[in-house]
Amino acid sequence: REAIVGEYVTKGDRELTLPQLNRLVQPDVRARLGVPPDRYRSFVFEFHHRLGFAIAPLTFCAFALVLPLRRRAKRATGVAAVGVAGVGYLMMRWLGEALSVSDSVPPQLGAWIPQLALLLTTIVVGIPRTINRRRA
Repeated sequence: REAIVGEYVTKGDRELTLPQLNRLVQPDVRARLGVPPDRYRSFVFEFHHRLGFAIAPLTFCAFALVLPLRRRAKRATGVAAVGVAGVGYLMMRWLGEALSVSDSVPPQLGAWIPQLALLLTTIVVGIPRTINRRRA
């Protein structure tokens, strides 16, 4: 990359390792290196996004384990629900990134929006049907 450009090219936030991102997110390192605020926000978002993405399999497993609680659901319905949850997760990731870039939400929250949405969906799906019924 540097041979093509002919000079040193700084790494982007997606090229850095997790420990490098962690160092850049620390306030003392940020002040010492003079990281601009917009670049700092992208570092924070990328750091938290990677942490959230690492936990995503656990959240998806919890969602898949809760699905059989619905007694009327068939196997094909469960597979479709997991597929819809996966697509929804990606859409929430894009939404979180857009909200973070537009400064509508803090970058930490923007990165964790997909996890929070999937966790909320898991809780809603996992509520037993007996709680939803009125007792007569």
